[in-house]
Amino acid sequence: MTSEELYSLTIRLLDQLEWAYAESEEDGVVLVATDYGPPIIIGTDEISDSDDILWPVLWLDVAVRVGVEAEGISAEVLGQANQDMLISKVALETESGRLAVQHECVGWPGAAELRVTMEMIITHASELSGQLGDDVGGEAPATFSELVE
Repeated sequence: MTSEELYSLTIRLLDQLEWAYAESEEDGVVLVATDYGPPIIIGTDEISDSDDILWPVLWLDVAVRVGVEAEGISAEVLGQANQDMLISKVALETESGRLAVQHECVGWPGAAELRVTMEMIITHASELSGQLGDDVGGEAPATFSELVE
């Protein structure tokens, strides 16, 4: 399976799960509506193994805050947040100040696996947002409707 085929499969699974989404053909990603506010951004990529065989990778990303100053959040806070998350990781893009919860998986999920993964990443993002509050600065990320309009 190629990353393009994985992308098409993801669209079919979102339709099967009846989750609202919008495709960003320019960026090659899918924006999935959430009750949390910011969308889940889903994209695909490929990695190669030691035999140079390409494997598709599905990645999911949910913004928690934008415009965060890297100096305003301690490595200890990020480390504890990462330790508390079972299937995701917290990432701070230092150039843009975007704080997000991210998850990657190799291969092709079924509908149940994708649903659980999306629910968990939303839960992690929501809990992290509540834990951090305004302490890390920045602002709330754009919602699905703000991005799609």
